[in-house]
Amino acid sequence: MATPPLQRTPTLTRLLGPGEVIVYTAKLHPLHGWPWLLGAILCALAAWYITVWLALPALILLLVYWLPFYTWEAAVTTHRLLLRHGRFKLALDTIDPPHLNHYQLHQNPILHTLHCGHIILNLEAGREHVLHKIHLPYIWHPMSLLEALTTLNPAFRNGR
Repeated sequence: MATPPLQRTPTLTRLLGPGEVIVYTAKLHPLHGWPWLLGAILCALAAWYITVWLALPALILLLVYWLPFYTWEAAVTTHRLLLRHGRFKLALDTIDPPHLNHYQLHQNPILHTLHCGHIILNLEAGREHVLHKIHLPYIWHPMSLLEALTTLNPAFRNGR
């Protein structure tokens, strides 16, 4: 199966080192933030049937729903994993392959049918090997991201 085309990652592209190339870019599923979208739809319907003033909360809720699709970026390069994630508080993470300890994929049958899943990356950092977890909810085609991560760190394929 061919990998999907690369998404735009303007912030992460500036972090690339010499000789480093983006191999795979992950994308958020439209279900990401579905409660905000549901609230926007309900406010829009109320604005249509009750009062026009409810259109402003609908626009605000729609903006909050749309915000992660504009700011969220994830790219697997030839050397590391680059992440820019969060909704109201953005975090920029650079993860080197030796720090990737373990990953978990969570799906239910509905999310599997929709090609969506939640990924949890476990990272070891520092001399004390402190375990740090990064949650990536509602990733579109999560198995493709995990496949790209396993090419980055062969220890995942061989088992630890």
